[in-house]
Amino acid sequence: MLLQLIGVSYKTAGIALREAMALDADAQTQFLIQARTIFPGSEWFILSTCNRSEYYWVLPEDNVAKISSDGADACESTNNLAVLHWLHQQVPLTATHAYQLTGLAVVRHFISVLCGLDSMVLGESQIVAQVKAAIDIASHAGSLGKCLHALLQQAQGAAKKIRKQTGIGDSATSVAYTAVLLARSIFSDFSPLHVLLIGAGDTAELTAWHLRQQGVTQMTILNRQAEKARAMAEKWQCQGSGLDALPDVLPHADIVISATSSQSPIISYAMLSDALAKRRRAVYLIDLAIPRDIEPTVADLTQVYLYNMDDLQQVVAEGLQAREQAAVAALPLIDAAIASFAAYQADLAATDSIVSLQTHAQLARESELNRARAMLARGEDMEAVLQQLTHRLSNKLLHHMLMLLKT
Repeated sequence: MLLQLIGVSYKTAGIALREAMALDADAQTQFLIQARTIFPGSEWFILSTCNRSEYYWVLPEDNVAKISSDGADACESTNNLAVLHWLHQQVPLTATHAYQLTGLAVVRHFISVLCGLDSMVLGESQIVAQVKAAIDIASHAGSLGKCLHALLQQAQGAAKKIRKQTGIGDSATSVAYTAVLLARSIFSDFSPLHVLLIGAGDTAELTAWHLRQQGVTQMTILNRQAEKARAMAEKWQCQGSGLDALPDVLPHADIVISATSSQSPIISYAMLSDALAKRRRAVYLIDLAIPRDIEPTVADLTQVYLYNMDDLQQVVAEGLQAREQAAVAALPLIDAAIASFAAYQADLAATDSIVSLQTHAQLARESELNRARAMLARGEDMEAVLQQLTHRLSNKLLHHMLMLLKT
């Protein structure tokens, strides 16, 4: 059974195309059910995230490896062309932006995706939860068969081993992640803390995601454009407002992370001094903006801990280097996983061939036996009947075995 993949990712397509191809859980379920209906016996799996949309499929053995006078390759090509034609009708795939993989190349790609080697942020772990969610959707839709089950299990095991043995996800590679790790190093438990996130751009969005992953439950998002803050806050199920609310929110914030494009400071010495008078406990501020959002002089205030981009960039550089080294260390583990999957497919193919041969032999035996009995009933010579019986039976069995071996 031959694995097939077609898809687009952040490497090949812009955000507009990726948005057009993204499918939510309901849309994925409908697609998978429809695909199984149109191509009976096929297996399907969809991975749809903000950074990629990929379609994995396997055609049934009786279609893909059908033995005919034209050969298995021709049959396989015809069936896959039908799948590709149908896929192009369903989703906006283009030759310019789409990539297509076959066989063990699909295995290598999927393992690389799952362990973060193919991610925008090398080694990021968000993809693990996204793949698990996609597996649940495909399982409920009934679109997974023995081949895709084997791929998913092999890839999950390999990715887990790679992450554990290489530490590819241990080091910080973005300022947003680094900022959150810095806060985590200060606080062992985020759940009772109130985090103030200033900004609603890409950095703030990524920071919000990392904060949620680390267990932050109380978060307020402020932005110069209040509607953007409220839209982002709705996504993360927290409070959102305009910057005019900053003097009221600041006294309640234990951690402040600011990432705006403002050309002048948003938090001044005087503003923070007033906030400290109302809260009387330490506050940790992380300034991810250039120009800076927080006046550097606030560091002179007691119970104030201020970190800026210079403090974080070295950590980011060290983290990226560590992940790149881990990526190199992951390659032999991926090769081992591919070899294991190839061995599984070989065993599966041998088993299928044996079953096919046994079924064919039984049918040939019954057919020739019935033919010989009819000849004997007509009074034909027994020796001639036996000669024909053994000759025809051996020809049928040998022809089928030779075709299996050739395939």
